[in-house]
Amino acid sequence: MDLKQLKYFVAVVEENSFTKAAKILHISQPTLSLSIKALEQQLNTQLFERNTRAMQITDGGQLLYDRAKKLLLNLSIIETEIVELNATGKGEVHLSIIESTQNWIPKVIKNFKQTYPTMKIRFTEITNKKHVIQSLRSYETHLSITNQLVEEEDIAFIPIYTEKFLLIMHEDHELSSKRDLSFDDLKDEPLIITKEGYQTRVNILEAFEAEGIEPSIMFEIERIETAWKLVEENLGIAFIPENYSRGVRDSRVVIKEVDSPNLTRTVYLTYMKNRYFPAAIRELIGDIEGNF
Repeated sequence: MDLKQLKYFVAVVEENSFTKAAKILHISQPTLSLSIKALEQQLNTQLFERNTRAMQITDGGQLLYDRAKKLLLNLSIIETEIVELNATGKGEVHLSIIESTQNWIPKVIKNFKQTYPTMKIRFTEITNKKHVIQSLRSYETHLSITNQLVEEEDIAFIPIYTEKFLLIMHEDHELSSKRDLSFDDLKDEPLIITKEGYQTRVNILEAFEAEGIEPSIMFEIERIETAWKLVEENLGIAFIPENYSRGVRDSRVVIKEVDSPNLTRTVYLTYMKNRYFPAAIRELIGDIEGNF
């Protein structure tokens, strides 16, 4: 049994087809079939049921797939770490972020690039908790800046700052001139909020719940930018993170505070605890933490 056989086998399982797997692997189907047959002979077990029209994996095949998948991932991780070890500042940093970091992360990167001018930076916007964890564990990203509560044993979870949620509304809104706002003022207002699966939604709804107010949700969005545009058209009100509000100005949008201790969130820097990081990335971690 060798790595090529395991790669071929995993491809067949994931594609659920010898034909599709052969195409992805850029080999002929007979070559693939012979490789799987040889693997079955070496293991003295059948990996696929072939007596039905639909191909099915056997219990032995499932066991092999689960183990092979982890093995191939670990080998890929080793290859990645070796490449990064030899990069000496000429590699890439894969950084996943949330939208509101746009008003401070460029300054951090600018300072970082002064020391590592040839280091490439790849940004990915990831807001879903499951995807944050997957991207870190699969080594797709080195670091993730997130407001998700990622409490996992293998992931470092460092709070870097806490910020308020601020209320935005159109300048023509009847509440725009009111000095002190409470949740009672907002209970019948059309609310623009992130869709389910976003930590920001959880934070906002928990704040309403703590005040005993049922919000009137009218729009569900993914990006804060969309909420801002809807408010520009006077279609509703929204809560946005304080850091995001610092980078946008529009005469038609009014930014106000609502008196509540619950309208805050914490933003975290996360990364794999046992992952090898070259000096450049270790320095970037320090720069991000030191920015606050």
